[in-house]
Amino acid sequence: MEFLLNLIIRFMVKVLKFPLKPEKNANFINMIDTIESLNGLVFDISFYDNEWVAECRNLKGIVTGGERNNNSVEKLEENIKDAVFSAFGVPAYLCNGKYLVKKENKGSSNSQLTIRPLCLQ
Repeated sequence: MEFLLNLIIRFMVKVLKFPLKPEKNANFINMIDTIESLNGLVFDISFYDNEWVAECRNLKGIVTGGERNNNSVEKLEENIKDAVFSAFGVPAYLCNGKYLVKKENKGSSNSQLTIRPLCLQ
């Protein structure tokens, strides 16, 4: 599925001259290169009574959180991706969660999440 999405994005950029070109943005490129060099960003997620906090283990300073009772797993992942985009200064028009995907952590609990660029999946 990710391969197909990546293929569609490349088609839109190259053939249709789609105006959103993340590969031309220095902050976006820096984000992708950094995440690739770290083999993904690993987030430790702590759950409390009514809230959760996710902190990046291998790149300090990326932290996010939310209310536990109102946030589904998808919302938690969305907040983490937004925090990654913000940490690298990626412009709002390029902040699309499709560029970052969750990598399954084999043998880890549900209190850990790894985010990788789409092209690495």
